[in-house]
Amino acid sequence: MRPYHTCAPTASKSLKEALLLHHPESLDQMISLKKSEHFAVSLRKQKKQAILTGKRGRLINARLVFGAPSQHVEHPQWTDDTPLARAMHAFSDSVHLRATRDQQNAILSDLYQLLINLTDLNDVQSALDFIIDECGLLMHTTHALTRIIHSQEIYEPLLNTILAIIEDISTFEEKEEQALHDSNSVARVADVLSLTVAHLLNPTQSDNTDYLFQLLTRCLTILSNLSQSQKSDLRHEILKHRVLDTLSPLLANPERFTSTGGEHPGHANMHGNQLFGVLETIMWFMAHLTVEFETRYLEVGCEEGLVIGICRFLVQGEQSMQSAVQEGHSDNESVRRIEEARRNALNSLINLTKCESFILGRSDDRSEFATERIVAYDKACTYGDQSFWAWLNTRTYFLIQQMPQTREQAYAIFSELSLLLKLIQNLMAADTEEVQYFLDLAVKELLEEVLKWNDPNSAGSSLTFWSIEIDTLICRILANMAKSKEPRVLTSLNSSVNILQRFIPYLSHQNSGLREDAMDLFKALSRYTVGEEKDRLLEQTDLIRVLLYVLMHESAPFSIQSTLLALERCFYKDSSLLSKDILDQETLDKEKEWDKLSLRWLEYFFACDGESVLMHLKDRFSQNEQLDRGLKCIENKYLPLDLQQVAEYQQRRQNAYEHQQPQQQQQQVFII
Repeated sequence: MRPYHTCAPTASKSLKEALLLHHPESLDQMISLKKSEHFAVSLRKQKKQAILTGKRGRLINARLVFGAPSQHVEHPQWTDDTPLARAMHAFSDSVHLRATRDQQNAILSDLYQLLINLTDLNDVQSALDFIIDECGLLMHTTHALTRIIHSQEIYEPLLNTILAIIEDISTFEEKEEQALHDSNSVARVADVLSLTVAHLLNPTQSDNTDYLFQLLTRCLTILSNLSQSQKSDLRHEILKHRVLDTLSPLLANPERFTSTGGEHPGHANMHGNQLFGVLETIMWFMAHLTVEFETRYLEVGCEEGLVIGICRFLVQGEQSMQSAVQEGHSDNESVRRIEEARRNALNSLINLTKCESFILGRSDDRSEFATERIVAYDKACTYGDQSFWAWLNTRTYFLIQQMPQTREQAYAIFSELSLLLKLIQNLMAADTEEVQYFLDLAVKELLEEVLKWNDPNSAGSSLTFWSIEIDTLICRILANMAKSKEPRVLTSLNSSVNILQRFIPYLSHQNSGLREDAMDLFKALSRYTVGEEKDRLLEQTDLIRVLLYVLMHESAPFSIQSTLLALERCFYKDSSLLSKDILDQETLDKEKEWDKLSLRWLEYFFACDGESVLMHLKDRFSQNEQLDRGLKCIENKYLPLDLQQVAEYQQRRQNAYEHQQPQQQQQQVFII
């Protein structure tokens, strides 16, 4: 079984709650409390695999169960004369014969109660196998749901009973998931969700708000359980039915549901804790559903309400969440719920900001639709305290002001901080004006402060723990910034001496992931930085010496090849135009290449005894044909160079250019 979530029951206990009442001693082994109001119990992750293994090893086909001797005398045999079988057949007949919904509900409620009364997990599993596989329970409930949806009679008790059963079934694994998919139950639950939201958005005087939000939570709980499936086709099935389009207007204007009846007659009204509970469920659902998300599942226009709604939940909900959740809950429980809701909202934004803007018709554009929406929302904010970036900035500074004294405290802080940085990484990935927008909002200064805090060796730091993931994420953010075509971004980044010097040692770090990310950063800097900015980079970072050190100590041929490419790009004033096969070029064309060379970087290369490093590499990797060829090309191109001749050549070209400029200006004046 997957970790189990369920909304608050209305009349009777859920299947899992009944089991716990019969076996309270198994509580510590089987479950952990997950959510206090809308979600009940959750099986521990370490128990999940054991249960799955045991389940797969049993004969779970009901036909085989009938013919096999029971290993436990207390296990029921699901023959036609058992109460469960009679109830199942009675419900099947009531659906086929179109009995009244009250009659169908009475029979189905009895069936559900029989399941709840089972005291053993194996019995529950075999009973579900019987009523699903042998008796087609889900097909019958789907037929009943279809009739209810077509009649739009949302207040039928039968509807709530069916959803309660499907909710329990959705917590099981593989076989039950497939049964829900094959019976079209996912589509019908999505239809119920759509109908419920329609009632909430356009309420009448007769609408029962508490019931509608309870129904909404049940539907979201079912879909959330299924969205955690290992099968991606289940997530696609949910998305295919435009569930996010349904939720978008609900997220865009949640405050309309807290209006007083006198101000907006007939509108759905609820107190703050109830509203937070609904939004909490939506964020939990979104965090799972948006994994591997594609914008083709969104209608044009709905994506704005979706993204902005999550932003507003974080920005405007920070204070209201704290006051609302505390109604009837302990401080610790309130804090836990708020933190979990915040994590789910951040994960949703992280998933959404990874999506390219297919919906906008610009699939070849690197900019992401969610990033554009966030920036547009941020610019439209009248007050700074409503700005999403202001919230992101404030939350980050709040976290780095903490000084954890235990590993548990450090993990909690690092965990949330890594989510904030992942979101910043996605926001800074677009090569558009959005990058400059966040740069103007002092994102670079924020990263500097995080690096300073995450350094136990810095002066005055009392931090006893540090996170390599934090530095890795910041390194990736900087690499994205370095690849930007906006010159002001590079100028700002190159002036950050403290940031760049922090990552130079990581070029030779024992953690291969961090080493590769640091190399990616400096490769981007060496490629996209030109002219005086490139010379300043050399002065600040001692990059040539670091690259030579990496070449001496690196053992992986691929990494050496990558470092050689970064090194050769340093030899040019503007390496952004160089092709990727530069390492295969065997000679330098004096007329075409000499004028492009950066003398300062070449001089520094020879001053650091780069020639000896290249010869050492040739001896080490003489058997590696590709690497040996690249080393020979570098040797043939640069080692024979007389830098004095190159300097004189460049000076002559510069003089000729300066002499030619006045003549061109005079000719232009004459033409005018």
